Amino acid sequence: MNELPTWAEYLQALSIAVLALIGAFIAYQQWRTAHNRLRLDLFDRRFTVYVAALNFIGAVMQEGYPPSERYRPFARARDRAQYLFGPEVEILLERMHKTAAVLRATHSQIQQSEGAEKDEAIEEAIKTNRAALERFSEFDGELMSLMQPYLGFDTIRGKTSRGKVIEGILAFAITALLLLAFFYHDTIMAALKALADRISLTVS
Repeated sequence: MNELPTWAEYLQALSIAVLALIGAFIAYQQWRTAHNRLRLDLFDRRFTVYVAALNFIGAVMQEGYPPSERYRPFARARDRAQYLFGPEVEILLERMHKTAAVLRATHSQIQQSEGAEKDEAIEEAIKTNRAALERFSEFDGELMSLMQPYLGFDTIRGKTSRGKVIEGILAFAITALLLLAFFYHDTIMAALKALADRISLTVS
């Protein structure tokens, strides 16, 4: 039986490795496409929550109280936020919710007292309403500051694009090695054995 020359054995092992790498590259591209779809979907959901909260702030500052047509979208967005953001955003939205409740209650109390003589309770309601409205005016900046790290397309759960590149490289390398070992185990072992035999013959 004719044995392959050493260079042919090397070339055979190299070609197998190249084929495995090509397969791994295709698998990585498919993973990256699916991953980008996930990123886009997550960005859309987060941005929807951000817009609902921002519109709610604008409506409250314009009307002086939380109108129902803006409050309901905000309430739905607040419920979804726990699955899309970290706890710091949830805490902010909860503060907005509680402050809006104070504004709604005091606004209703003040409206009902129109035409009547102001008493101590009404004066206190007016004071509380103004303080709550002042707090609400600060939520705009806080909202942008806390949500900005989550609204970049290159971020998911706070991970940066650099971290994703590293993840992709590691996934590609691991996939290549696994494919190479799984599909070409026998051939690789045979080529390595032949190479070892050549080395031992050279040494002896």
